[in-house]
Amino acid sequence: MAGSNNDLIGSPQSNDNTINFDLNQYKYEISFGCIFNSDNSYLELKDAIVRLTIHSLYEEYVYPVIQAELIMNRPDMLNIQRNFEEIKFKINIKRCKATEEDKPSVSMSERFVNNKILLPIDMDMNVVDQVRNKETAVDNDYKITLDMMPQELLEVNKSLIGAILNNVTMEDVIYYCYGRVASSKKLLFNKPDNVKVYKQVILPSLNLTNTIEYLQKVYGIYSSGIRIYFDFNKYYLLSKDVYNKEVVGVSGEHRNVYVYLNDKRDKSMNKNGSANDKPNNRYVIELPTVGNNEVKDVSSREIKGESIKFLSNNCGTPENRSGDGSWKAGLTSESKGGINSNVGNKKQRLYYNNYSNPYNEEEFITDTARNIHELVLPVSGLDLDVITPNKNYYIEYTNKDYKLFTGSYHLTNIIYSYSLESNTNNNEVKLFNMNGMCAFSKLPVTS
Repeated sequence: MAGSNNDLIGSPQSNDNTINFDLNQYKYEISFGCIFNSDNSYLELKDAIVRLTIHSLYEEYVYPVIQAELIMNRPDMLNIQRNFEEIKFKINIKRCKATEEDKPSVSMSERFVNNKILLPIDMDMNVVDQVRNKETAVDNDYKITLDMMPQELLEVNKSLIGAILNNVTMEDVIYYCYGRVASSKKLLFNKPDNVKVYKQVILPSLNLTNTIEYLQKVYGIYSSGIRIYFDFNKYYLLSKDVYNKEVVGVSGEHRNVYVYLNDKRDKSMNKNGSANDKPNNRYVIELPTVGNNEVKDVSSREIKGESIKFLSNNCGTPENRSGDGSWKAGLTSESKGGINSNVGNKKQRLYYNNYSNPYNEEEFITDTARNIHELVLPVSGLDLDVITPNKNYYIEYTNKDYKLFTGSYHLTNIIYSYSLESNTNNNEVKLFNMNGMCAFSKLPVTS
């Protein structure tokens, strides 16, 4: 059971934001190059990259998507275009804590992304074609945009599992699946809501993500649905309602993040940065109030004035329906909005539960019957290890006009860009600023 927000965040007080936290800002150093598979030659592109954007959409994708913008000479650009199907890219990112003079402290530099291989999936070809057909083209100042995905993470999800396990829980099955095909990185996961011991669990021949989705639909793992994500340095398997659920595999970091959204009209509170608040076992982020709020009342559209009833379909069991792909339909109905019937003066929607799996029913109710408040916040210069999907977020507005939006949230996505500093000299190490947007969903109050 979830506790109160104060229990989770270290009993914040209304004037907690007056504490003088030592807020830190970070800058990043990026090296980037192209590897040609034909002869394993390497083309250094460190000086060509001007922006690197990483899309981590935790409820839509299972991998990060990386987009690189480069300014490069014509021969190198055309070489990449001609060999696009036979190349890959290597990237390193170092993180540097900035000092008071706004210069990076070399002693604080550390590897953030280390020797990751990226496979290109798309390229902005319009600019390249224009250059190739231009008779007067010079040898520099041409821009290309590359979309890439991490090779290692794509390989992990290619392997098929398939097994028959006896006398196991869902937690046992999770360990088995990730141990088979994804043991190279730390797995952070929520303890399953389903603690039943099964005499037999049949795993069809599916890749890892489809296997986990199969387990959720057929047997049930979490009551609110699942989030599967392969990140650069960690794997995540989380409940959609992650707040205050135990996370297995976490070490050396706090679970809770307290975000102060300060009134931007008060210059004395116009702070930006992150801090490690060790006495309260939490991270603290301070930002000006510049976020975008959106409230979605899903319940009034979906189930207003109606009740929901689930019927056991008795048309399948995990043992006899696991291999034909029909497991993806955990709940079905004969019409788009559910089967309508009348109970007294009220309408009732009927849904068939194909596997008598109560977790499908709870996930459906969670998705359709609660008000969802989404908050998008701009961030810059933060420690990206603080902003991860396994953490508990408590967001507080210091402006009383926005107190309605104060509460518990979980992180749904982050899109951030490393942009080259404009004042970098040719003889200096090129440093990149981090700017991005984080999206959060507000969770219902629990007791």
